[in-house]
Amino acid sequence: MRTIPVLLAASLLATPGTAQCPPSDGMFAGTWAAFSTVEDSPHGLAGETLFDKPAGFLRTPPSRWAPMPGAPDFRFDVLFRQCGLGAPFPDVDATSIGEDWILADANGRIDVPANRWAAITFSVSASSRGQPNSLIRAETASPDGVGGDLFSLVLPGSALPPAHVDNPRLALQRSQTGLSEGDIDALDHFMRLNRMSTGIANGLFATPQWFFSISSATLARVPATWFGGTPPSGATIFVVTLSRVTGTWTCPRVYLSFRDLGLAQTEDVDAIAIDLRNQRMLFSTKTRTRNEILYVDLGADIGNPVPYADQGGQTVTDKAGLIEDDDVDAICAIDPSLRSRPGEPLNPMFHSVGAPFPLAFGLPRAGDGTAFRVPSANGVDAFETYVAGWPPAGAGDGFAILLASPGASTSPLIDVGVVARDPRDPFCGNPVGLTVPIPATLALQGTPIMFRWFLVDDRFATLAEATPTLVRL
Repeated sequence: MRTIPVLLAASLLATPGTAQCPPSDGMFAGTWAAFSTVEDSPHGLAGETLFDKPAGFLRTPPSRWAPMPGAPDFRFDVLFRQCGLGAPFPDVDATSIGEDWILADANGRIDVPANRWAAITFSVSASSRGQPNSLIRAETASPDGVGGDLFSLVLPGSALPPAHVDNPRLALQRSQTGLSEGDIDALDHFMRLNRMSTGIANGLFATPQWFFSISSATLARVPATWFGGTPPSGATIFVVTLSRVTGTWTCPRVYLSFRDLGLAQTEDVDAIAIDLRNQRMLFSTKTRTRNEILYVDLGADIGNPVPYADQGGQTVTDKAGLIEDDDVDAICAIDPSLRSRPGEPLNPMFHSVGAPFPLAFGLPRAGDGTAFRVPSANGVDAFETYVAGWPPAGAGDGFAILLASPGASTSPLIDVGVVARDPRDPFCGNPVGLTVPIPATLALQGTPIMFRWFLVDDRFATLAEATPTLVRL
């Protein structure tokens, strides 16, 4: 990743692929994430290992979560050892830190307020097949398979360009996460916000909590005391709370038992997204007879989960292209459109994820631009922005040109940088990116900046525009 030393403050404010190899796309292409995988001892993947994937398309394995001074330590093995467990540890089947933002009415129907937008990201099990002609079905035939992929879906009613709404997208193939094998089975994007500058991290809960479930297959490794007198079950959700005094987590206790969720003891909750502020939860089970994304109002109708669906009753799983036998085994719910939240200084996602914007120059569209806030050594953060895809001439030598403008305006256009393309890249669409530092004077001011990628062949004969990305500094 090349850093472009451009100071956006003065310059911007002074003036008012191919069908056989589709690139990752949508607004979460190249996203950062924390995730774990299905326990797979023959290949050395431990089910309690939390991987810390930074923004971008990785060509080497992601790091395991590493502690950072002053931030919560999300290493499951450290928590388990602290609470008296030894290896082999339980297999973590789902995780959330309660920062998810779930838009729904009292009946579990998607309800996006005016001028807002929201999305979910999710993974499916390796055995999932998907509906005919669906994105999931197509990925089952890819060399990576489908189990290690990350998908996204912008919720219906979102105030974004129509092509991006209610349309499942492939955010990352497994190889682009840096893993050569493995099935993602637990996911959370919000954990990585703890690695950003202090202002971003302060937008998270002052007292962090951490929720997770354990696979039914490894329940024998869980102490009976964790269940607090309830029968052991893979459908139990545990919670731990961080002490800011000691810097350590409490030992697990039951947050929701299988009975609280209206499930049987023999069921297995394998995906959770918990919205503590609004007392809502999305979850999935391995039970074939249940819908794979269920909604529950934690403050009202615990024990009565309903399929998460749009106002017309079409389920999110149907929109995503799933069939009855498929299994959603990781999920996260995100609303980056809200600038601040009641009683809190800001919504950190508002300042951390770029939103797609309509094309502006009458050029052919080629791929989607994306942008993600990333930690920087100077404590101010930066944005990394990416593009994948090719101009109309197809794959070949050429260039990706990054320009920036103040918000939706097309003037002035500031030259940020140029990246050479590589048609021999094994990653579909040759994803490339640049890092743009955030000027300290603009950090967390909400200043709108548009990143605009243009793709050109090596003869400069054909030019195309990627979907622009609006960020808020």
